[in-house]
Amino acid sequence: MNKMKGLKNIYFVLTVMIVLMIAGFYVLFQKFSALESAVSADNQSGDQVSQGTSTAVTSTNSGQSTGTASTSAAAATSSPAQGSPVSVNASILFNASSSPDLQPQANLTILVSKVTKTTDGNIAVTVKVFTDSASSYSAVDLSGLIQIFNPSGNNQAATSITGAFKAMPPQNSVDGIVNFAMAPSTTSFILEVGSSDNPSFYQFDFNAGNYKQITVG
Repeated sequence: MNKMKGLKNIYFVLTVMIVLMIAGFYVLFQKFSALESAVSADNQSGDQVSQGTSTAVTSTNSGQSTGTASTSAAAATSSPAQGSPVSVNASILFNASSSPDLQPQANLTILVSKVTKTTDGNIAVTVKVFTDSASSYSAVDLSGLIQIFNPSGNNQAATSITGAFKAMPPQNSVDGIVNFAMAPSTTSFILEVGSSDNPSFYQFDFNAGNYKQITVG
């Protein structure tokens, strides 16, 4: 009887030990599985970081290439374009009588301050008319006072005139532009200013970028 109890106790102890061993192995297996998952997650994170770095480097390189191309394009744009408009600053003053369209007539002072040649051959003469001696509104016809001199025939008249020259207030000034059409290849011409009985002549050279008064005839 006592032997049976002893055997049962031994079996019980062995069973408990086996259960504890199995439980221990299970716990160790769970820990190993968790550790393996953590290592795998770290490796994936490292791969993503590497891919992100590569993408960033690629993007940076692409940006540098684009920046270089943009810089080159900007440099090309900033370079002087062939056939671009050319301006010559001037300071040509002359006197003329106002038009008889508005009475009383007055003595006017006219300033030619700049001449610009555009790529299509347009010659733009920038003018300012002073009405200091006028007592009332006055008018002026600049087409007869500013022309391009033609040594072999009739002078070339303006193609258009901008500015409020048909009704100028007294003791004031009016700005405008007198336009002429010439060949785009024109590099020099003579501007005739003033009344027909007492004109003055100025030669403009767009290649040299200057002008000078000359004598004609």
